[in-house]
Amino acid sequence: MPVTGYSHIDPGDALTAASLTSRMSGMGTAINDLPLASVEPHSLTRQHLPSVIVGTPGTVALANAIASEAVFSSQVGAEPYPGWNTVAGWKVVNDVGTATGANTLTVPSLNVALSTTVGLEVMAEIEIVDTTYWNFGGAALAGAAARSFRSLAVFAIQYSNDAATWYHIPRTERYVHGETADDASNATGTIRQSVLQQGKRMTIWTLIRSTDAGGAITVNHVRLVCSCHVLGSASDVRLRTRQGRCSGQGLQFGALT
Repeated sequence: MPVTGYSHIDPGDALTAASLTSRMSGMGTAINDLPLASVEPHSLTRQHLPSVIVGTPGTVALANAIASEAVFSSQVGAEPYPGWNTVAGWKVVNDVGTATGANTLTVPSLNVALSTTVGLEVMAEIEIVDTTYWNFGGAALAGAAARSFRSLAVFAIQYSNDAATWYHIPRTERYVHGETADDASNATGTIRQSVLQQGKRMTIWTLIRSTDAGGAITVNHVRLVCSCHVLGSASDVRLRTRQGRCSGQGLQFGALT
């Protein structure tokens, strides 16, 4: 395989740093511009090529027992859905719920510098137990009154450089629509979403890029956030979650568009 970017040193040529640099630079350019057809199949291995993974991959998991689901609420002062593509007003998924949990689905110390060739792959999942409708003040709704509502549980991914300024990724917002289904007698008033939504596992995957809201920053933290909302009335819907996981790892490519 000839290298056309290098010129020989002829007798009488000055041997200087500049002359050697120009020759080596030309050879490097020729190698970097090598056409694919000139590379023999299987001639490059992992010893020749850099790893596709950059930064420090990380995973955080919550493994709540059945008797200790986290409860999130859309009640005033809690976590009503703040609206599409809004950073503030979400609750970080944690092991308690409305209260501040000891453990959250926040992955730290990723150290991924976003660029035109580097992105951050994020995957998050959460188990949704169910939702329950309530009036403000704690009384459960019953019968026809409860069936007039529609509930939403909403999840999304956010990221940050310093865990102080967060950026929201609107394309990661996922909505679970809770259907009303009351008990047989309509007497106790506990209204839960349909069986089809109970035990549902929500999964979100995305690739964070330098073209997203935060720009070409070094991402150190990603997190899974949630909220819940009732359509049609000023009432409260409570979302229960259980097991969850959030992972992030930096990936480098030839070009990232």
